[in-house]
Amino acid sequence: MRKKIKQLSLVIALLIATKFLFGQNNSEQAKTYFGKTLDSKAFLELCVKSLPTIDDCKLIFKGQNAYTYYGFITDLKSKFQEELKRPIEKFVDLKVESFTTEDVLAGKGNYVGGMEKIADKLQLAVTFYKISLLREKDAEFGVAYKYWVNINGKWIFFPKPWTAFEE
Repeated sequence: MRKKIKQLSLVIALLIATKFLFGQNNSEQAKTYFGKTLDSKAFLELCVKSLPTIDDCKLIFKGQNAYTYYGFITDLKSKFQEELKRPIEKFVDLKVESFTTEDVLAGKGNYVGGMEKIADKLQLAVTFYKISLLREKDAEFGVAYKYWVNINGKWIFFPKPWTAFEE
């Protein structure tokens, strides 16, 4: 009986810690943080600097899927270098949208459809953020960067996670 109580306590502590690390909505913090980089070159440089480590990937993806995604990121770095050679575009505003892995599992649809294909590969209680740079104040659409995750107060960029698992 003591062993079961100890296991249950451990599970509850893990769930609380997971919710604390990932489950909070940091949309206002994101708006402040990303609002400092409203030109295309600065934002892309931030993206490159914020790509995940293998340890970051393990927090977002289950098991071997973390290594699959990390391999995808390694291959993607050269593409970012090409993007940095493009002319700089200035933006005037940004939009932050978020969803959780629970939204994906529930089929809420407030995310790109590719996320549904990898729902079984994602850890629980992760909040993803789409940051859209806007050419006009309060525009509905802009240049979208999918997806960011706030891990222990640090913004990590997980570009298009579903594409790493396409065959």
